[in-house]
Amino acid sequence: MASRAPPDGKEAPMDALFTLAGPEWSPPAEMGPLTSLAASHGSLFVSSAQGALLRLGVASAEYEPLEPPAAARGSPSHTLFVDPHTPSALLLSLPSGESHYFFKGKGRGLAKLKGIRLTAVAWARVEASRPEVRDVVLGDAKGVLYEASLEPARTRTFRQIHLLTPAAPVCGLHLEAFAAAGEEKRMLLLAATPSRLFEFVGGPTLDALVAEPPVVRHAAASPPAAAAAFAAHSLATHRRPNGAVASFACLCAGQVHFASLAAQPAQSSSLVVEFGSLPLPRVAPDGKDMADKSAAATVPTAMALTEFHFLLLYDSCLLAVSRLNHKVACRALPPRQWPSGARLLGLAHDASKGVLWAWGGAGVLRVRVHREERHVWRLHLEAARFAEALSYCSPTESMQRDAVLTAQAEHVFKEGQYELAATQYAKTKQTVEDVAMRFVAASQTAALKTYLLHKFDLVVESDVAQLTMLCTWLTEIYLRAMSAAPPPALAALRREFREFLSDKRRFLHRGTTHALIAAQGRAEEALHYAMLCADFERAIS
Repeated sequence: MASRAPPDGKEAPMDALFTLAGPEWSPPAEMGPLTSLAASHGSLFVSSAQGALLRLGVASAEYEPLEPPAAARGSPSHTLFVDPHTPSALLLSLPSGESHYFFKGKGRGLAKLKGIRLTAVAWARVEASRPEVRDVVLGDAKGVLYEASLEPARTRTFRQIHLLTPAAPVCGLHLEAFAAAGEEKRMLLLAATPSRLFEFVGGPTLDALVAEPPVVRHAAASPPAAAAAFAAHSLATHRRPNGAVASFACLCAGQVHFASLAAQPAQSSSLVVEFGSLPLPRVAPDGKDMADKSAAATVPTAMALTEFHFLLLYDSCLLAVSRLNHKVACRALPPRQWPSGARLLGLAHDASKGVLWAWGGAGVLRVRVHREERHVWRLHLEAARFAEALSYCSPTESMQRDAVLTAQAEHVFKEGQYELAATQYAKTKQTVEDVAMRFVAASQTAALKTYLLHKFDLVVESDVAQLTMLCTWLTEIYLRAMSAAPPPALAALRREFREFLSDKRRFLHRGTTHALIAAQGRAEEALHYAMLCADFERAIS
């Protein structure tokens, strides 16, 4: 596809996390406006109001017309569902209840599905032994779930497997299989309606999966009218690097509901380990925040999920909401080349290529992601998740790491964990004097000693003045501690001090050290230090 110039930066700041670029492709006038789009493995499948059906090659800039069914020609609304595992299989659903299946560009009607208006499809992974067979779970506008096995020339099986209660259009489906070592295959099926989310866990077959009652989450007795308008594809997932689903989110009951999934399937009725929800941001028709809280706001038409953000598509903009603090992190408006007033209708995620597409009747826009992880360290820091914050600090930005370590040290200091705070402060760039005064003010001499010892280990050897200052301070602390120590603890403390003198003697000023030891009347330590320094005259004296 030919790519047009991206926006000039006025629609979104240059440091925006997400921007809308393009249009990457616009339908010719004879096709009419786009009505549906699906993406898989570098291919875009688009349909138009005039019944045109095309496969667009993103990299090759070529397109392949597909023969649409007669019922689709002139139809104002139909929906495409493409196999996310391979672009060779495509389902087309018409409002009239007709469905058509395309395999490698050749289509046929699905007579067994006649009268069923499909609203969601979940594709099982292709089995190597049956490369031309596609096993799917289908959801319709009445809340019925079906199982089907599709082949290029026939529908091998088709049957109803479950009825969601209460009946409502299925607006999202996802099917995942887990093959645990030494155990039978288990499956996860997620089904979303405008007011409920159903979670089926079981296996090893679909019959066994739906035999047990599903876990129903966040049921709403009377969902907002806006929620009922949510289209298909309102259920989104995000995968781990190994390909397994890590989390999901859905538009349900007027909110965004989200959950994390267990890395390993447990023998339980649910794989969800964390579940939450957040209200939808209020967006005006022009894409800006609602100034009048009493006025009706627009609702999202589609949603996608990235590692760190919920992407909500509205008629006039794309909002990125942080998954960490649930605040709007970015607002992307269409580029200048996008026709004024043209609505954005949907999102398509090509998971195999890691590409997101936004589309409307006027064409296709690419959702560009600009280092969305760059602020993650700060968000974790605000939530006092220090380990996570450190893991996302940029290796080239030392100030980020120092800010996290300083905040962590201050946090544990306030909690009274002075020894831990001492080790943390030593890793920061805070001045020794400022940190030391905090421990002195808190009367935490032992923690101060720990801090100075750890700080000594982190100072470069060329900074002799700093090392001498630290060693002199530590000498004074040891001497004062021995003077105040009870007899049972004195012997251990003396051994520790003598080891300190042996290890650090090259950084100690001899005259100053002798004076400090003499001031405390520690004759044995004075003799030991004199012998270490080969100062035999002082030792004899």
